[in-house]
Amino acid sequence: MIGHSQNFLLNKRIVENIIERLDISPEDVIIDIGAGEGVITEMINRKVQGKGKIYAVEIENELVRRLQNRYEESPNITVVEANISNYELPKGDYKVIANIPFNITSEILNKILNPKGSLKEAYLILQEEAALMYAGEALSGESTLKSLLLYPFFDFKILHYFTPSDFMPEPKVSIIFLEIKRREKSFITPELIDEYNNFLTYISQDKVGEGSWKDVFTRKQLEIMSKASNLEIGRGLKSQHSDSILNAFKSYLKYTTPQKKKEIEKAVEKIKIERSKVVKIHRTRQDREWHQKGM
Repeated sequence: MIGHSQNFLLNKRIVENIIERLDISPEDVIIDIGAGEGVITEMINRKVQGKGKIYAVEIENELVRRLQNRYEESPNITVVEANISNYELPKGDYKVIANIPFNITSEILNKILNPKGSLKEAYLILQEEAALMYAGEALSGESTLKSLLLYPFFDFKILHYFTPSDFMPEPKVSIIFLEIKRREKSFITPELIDEYNNFLTYISQDKVGEGSWKDVFTRKQLEIMSKASNLEIGRGLKSQHSDSILNAFKSYLKYTTPQKKKEIEKAVEKIKIERSKVVKIHRTRQDREWHQKGM
């Protein structure tokens, strides 16, 4: 019996047409997360003409068995029985093409969209609501803490809007085909990732008002940044442009004293501990809601 729920793709032609246009080659390492019956795995395999390296990752034993039987004579396809949370992603460049299970959307996105990881491109069928949270301004016009954390490293684009009848069972929310590409040159160098995360986390504690900003910058600095970068002082992260936040971080690197940075780092550790408790509860509830809507 298949216990982990997933909305299975019925209208395969749409996805096949999109995959056919993607820039993938036999040299690519490609992962299909939640491979299911192997619908997308097969499309990828046709695209690379039975070559390359494809990993079909599936947690359900019954589906794993079917995949193994289907691809036992396909040496380029490795069927992996694993929970994505325990699956070790490749160290080198890889791509993901998948209809991801809606009930673990956050878990999958958080895992593959690691700025320190090796994801090169991802093409995902997922709920639009989840995509907007991670892409933020790029798709919705509004920033989120998650989207600002990812902005220096990834670019997002919607390739297609599905209709409910394209799936079984029919989802009750908008489903899209999302393209995620790692920027050829990140806006932040790898050694600054942790410091950028600390900066954003500290600023984000002030939902409205300018308290956190005034802790980091002088009044004069804020006035200059507001004019030069369109920074909305006195408003939360949701109202900020991604480039404005990035420029503010560059000013932080240049002007904030080492002592102040240490104070912020200590404060952030406390913030992260408290937020991890809240986020765990929220994410569980959110994924459950997305899953229920998808049904």
